[in-house]
Amino acid sequence: MRGLPHLKELVKLHENDPFALVGIATDPELPEYLTKARGAGVTWRNAWAGGTMGTWPVSWGVQRYPTVYVLDAQGVVRFVDVRGEALSRAVQTLLDEMRAPKPSPPR
Repeated sequence: MRGLPHLKELVKLHENDPFALVGIATDPELPEYLTKARGAGVTWRNAWAGGTMGTWPVSWGVQRYPTVYVLDAQGVVRFVDVRGEALSRAVQTLLDEMRAPKPSPPR
């Protein structure tokens, strides 16, 4: 919950960019999670795993919470456990890569 203010800023800053923030909630009870998320002002997509042994935490090998994965446009994990300004830089790096002109193939 400590990182929520920064995540809110990131979502607002990149609202017109090809950027998505997706959360995976491991709270054991869905109604309690929904109440907490609404109260905290979470506006981005979230999935509910129903606990730390849910499908997503187990298949991604999550060992601690929160864990942050930053994926590029091809779905490749490029950064792990970056937060705050490091997360902002990671997102900006990937957006810059997407926008960079692609080299022409050799003739």
